[in-house]
Amino acid sequence: MTAQTIEEKNDAIEIRYQSVATIQGGTLFILKGYLDTENSPFFYRQISKFISNGSVKLLFDCAALTYISSTGIGAIIRLHKELRQLGGDMVLFRLTPRVLEIFSAVGIQNFINQRGSLQAALRFFGDSFSKVFGCPVCGHRFKARSSGRFRCSGCKTILIIDEGGNVRTGYVPEDNDYELVPEKTEKAIRLLGELAGMVRTSAFGQEEKASFKRTLGQIVLNLYQREVKDVWAELEEVRN
Repeated sequence: MTAQTIEEKNDAIEIRYQSVATIQGGTLFILKGYLDTENSPFFYRQISKFISNGSVKLLFDCAALTYISSTGIGAIIRLHKELRQLGGDMVLFRLTPRVLEIFSAVGIQNFINQRGSLQAALRFFGDSFSKVFGCPVCGHRFKARSSGRFRCSGCKTILIIDEGGNVRTGYVPEDNDYELVPEKTEKAIRLLGELAGMVRTSAFGQEEKASFKRTLGQIVLNLYQREVKDVWAELEEVRN
């Protein structure tokens, strides 16, 4: 990497950056502070300047990034999408436990490449490969330029490609996140309405109706909190 390090900052976020000589179009950013609603537009504008100038392989050192809000996450997702459209990518490394916890809470860890060190982040681009892979669940073919996490456009399963080019599912097919499979979510919601209507018009007593209503309510809660691995199977069991 080049020796020169330049800095941009506002009151809450400091962005130091330098080009990466070993990666064409590579830039390393060192973040310090926090990303929130107020400074996320500043962060997005600064990084966008590099993308516009041809830097499409971005590395973010997050060791000193103490917090990120939903707005900050939105800025990262937007930048990631723009990079992928240009044939580039990004990798975040040395994330703090607090930021990792926030990423996990909103599910971003399934889509943004993460590494534990600078060396691993450099290898992410240095060992990039352009290969066609097959989804192990549905067989859909897709191209990946590097290791990382992907979502199959065929069955929506989260896939993980390791640095050796091996493909595996992020979780087993029946555990798929219903938020990522909208047609199944809609089907489940329609069934919930159908079940609720059956209860209202049934000959059950008030106590039985109240118990059934609590069961349906718990299923809805589980669906949105993703605490039940196979919500659909549970719905079918209640209906039967």
